[in-house]
Amino acid sequence: MAAYSLSAIIQLLNPDNTISAHRMLAHAIGMTETIIYSALISKQTYYSQNGMLLEGGWFFSTVYDLQESTTFGTKAQKTAIKHLIEYGLIECENKGLPAKRHFRVVDDTEILTQLIEKGVQISKDIVSTSRERISEKSHTRSGRRNKRKEMLEQMNREQSSVSCSDCKDTSCSRPSAGTRTYPANNKTKDNNKPKKKYNPKFKSINQSNKSENQRNVAPIFLLLNEKISSSILNKIQNADIFMPDCQKSIY
Repeated sequence: MAAYSLSAIIQLLNPDNTISAHRMLAHAIGMTETIIYSALISKQTYYSQNGMLLEGGWFFSTVYDLQESTTFGTKAQKTAIKHLIEYGLIECENKGLPAKRHFRVVDDTEILTQLIEKGVQISKDIVSTSRERISEKSHTRSGRRNKRKEMLEQMNREQSSVSCSDCKDTSCSRPSAGTRTYPANNKTKDNNKPKKKYNPKFKSINQSNKSENQRNVAPIFLLLNEKISSSILNKIQNADIFMPDCQKSIY
């Protein structure tokens, strides 16, 4: 089996372009606050190594500069900086003309240690609660399986202990074995559809209507005879149209 090497991915994701964050500190104060806190530490270290720190260890970092380092916008930066000041991890002031936002990381390991210990406890609580939930789900599933198994066993016992052929209870509504309580040729409910019955009355009525219509054709010409002129009658008689002999004799 070939070994999977991640050297190409590691070269693309070089440490110079990565964002570091302490996992336990993130549990305690939040991921956004932890990333901005790490970025401010790296900036203060860079300014200190290059002799660019102001008096008292202050350095400036604009909104766009910090956004380029952490990808967080103005609103997220304001909220995270406010929380970091409340935790006592950094200090922030506007200095200079024009005023720029200056930071200073508080050099107090005791506060940072307490926050990390708090994050460790939160991480342990998450692991314990997840294990408890998994165990509860497994217990409920096993309980349901046991109940189903017991019900099936009970039904099998009842069926094996009492048979309809050997039952002497006359008030039992269950049919005895080998008997049939429905007709042999009866179909199921799904296939039992009512058949259309033949009614001879409808056919006789339709046939009588057809014969009456055929008989009423001749009297129509008798009614027209009184209203149309003799010239039109001659044209009708001389025309090559289909007309029964009985009707021609009328005209």
